Amino acid sequence: MPVPRSVAFAVVTALLPVAGCVETPPGPLPQATPSWSCTPVAGGTPYACYEHQYQQTSAQNKLYEEAEAVYRKFNAEDERIYRAGGVKEPTPTLLETATDAALESVMSNYKDLLGDHTRLVSGHFGIAWIRRLENLVKNGSEATLEACIDMSGARLQSKGGAPRTVGQDSNERAYFVKVDGVLKVTLLEHKWVETC
Repeated sequence: MPVPRSVAFAVVTALLPVAGCVETPPGPLPQATPSWSCTPVAGGTPYACYEHQYQQTSAQNKLYEEAEAVYRKFNAEDERIYRAGGVKEPTPTLLETATDAALESVMSNYKDLLGDHTRLVSGHFGIAWIRRLENLVKNGSEATLEACIDMSGARLQSKGGAPRTVGQDSNERAYFVKVDGVLKVTLLEHKWVETC
């Protein structure tokens, strides 16, 4: 049965006000202005950033500050052990700052010192500079530092031998991991360089 025109007109007229109530989607929201200041992990000029970026860079900067403190402590202990002429077992400071391949490597050096009766008699293993290498990861490392150790003036002496000057500096990369929540050097790579 056909619907009378008057009924159809009444239905359409009744629905018109409802059609006007449909919300149109809002336009794009204006971008918030970055109100935080982020300091780049590898150094450089701070830049305006958003809160989530600030939280991320702050956490990374804190991690690298911790890595630098661990590395400085590790380097000081390395020099101390060289002055002592090596050790048979890892010291508490070594266990606190190094693990895995890094610990094995330095312990091998220290045992060689003992075997050769060699020790550091003068000079220092001074850190000339440290750089953060935030995008360099190896074996699951969480932080990586590159440093140059000024040891050119350091003098080593074996039992009964004449002191000999190292005459070179060491460019070193230290990779860090967390072990039970403690940051430690897990791997060391180094090469001799003429000067830092």
